[in-house]
Amino acid sequence: MNIHDRVDLTRWLNHFPLDKHYQRLDDEAVPAFRYAPDTDIYSPEDLALVVQMRQRAGLDPHWGVPFDLLLPAYGEPSNRAASKICGTPYRPKGEWPKDKNGSPLLFLAQICFADSRDVLPTSVRSQLPGDVLLIFAENIPDEIVWTEDDGLPLYFEWHPLGIPDDQLEPLGIQRENLFSPTHFQILRTRESEAHGEFTYRQLDISVDAQARSSRIGGMPIWQQHESEADGLGTFFAALHAVIPCGMDHPFPNVPVPPWGQYCYSQNFFCLGDAGTLYLFWDGSRVRWLMQCG
Repeated sequence: MNIHDRVDLTRWLNHFPLDKHYQRLDDEAVPAFRYAPDTDIYSPEDLALVVQMRQRAGLDPHWGVPFDLLLPAYGEPSNRAASKICGTPYRPKGEWPKDKNGSPLLFLAQICFADSRDVLPTSVRSQLPGDVLLIFAENIPDEIVWTEDDGLPLYFEWHPLGIPDDQLEPLGIQRENLFSPTHFQILRTRESEAHGEFTYRQLDISVDAQARSSRIGGMPIWQQHESEADGLGTFFAALHAVIPCGMDHPFPNVPVPPWGQYCYSQNFFCLGDAGTLYLFWDGSRVRWLMQCG
């Protein structure tokens, strides 16, 4: 049984055709750089346009490193165990986790690996101690996640699938959330360090076969220098900022956003300036690093 809802890529390719997108840019007489692909995938439109640009640039979608792209959707998932930001965690009832001073931790996110173990690095696949990773943070005002030694401390729990519903934390339990709840749909895809190019109306459009997104497996698409991760172990997942702007399906399950074109007042997941939280496995525990542009 699939834990995550699947991204309907065919739907979004038909809904957001590249030629229509470029015609709109032509009509608006925007600068040339606007025709280039986005380096971040936040929404169905971002995903659809990047896929079409790669196709037009001749990049083979069947070549490269497989991974599961996590596309944000609004609210709680249909399956309690699915990957998500904030909301109600998939964990048994009981004592809520606390920091070293006895204060309740804040639930930040959960990532479910049940649909994705085959794309995890071999050195990680058999070692993870559970199916669902829960991430908690200390309630320290005005700090964000940076590294293990600087900023908001993180804590981790692992849980197996199959916990009966009546033994889970009650859905909708009122606990403080760092961010507005969102969950993830999943898309199996591939990425590489390849580059391609195509021409549109005398503009040379350069396309990479990788982009920043939340993900399980694959490549860590660095925002800063990769040396910051030295000694942390093997990369296995990342949570990227949730910034679903636009008036047409900013989320797969939100056709028209009630908050308007820009989502910045909605407190969706964002670390620093659209940062990425990278997760690593060192053979015995989860390590982490945050980078932002």
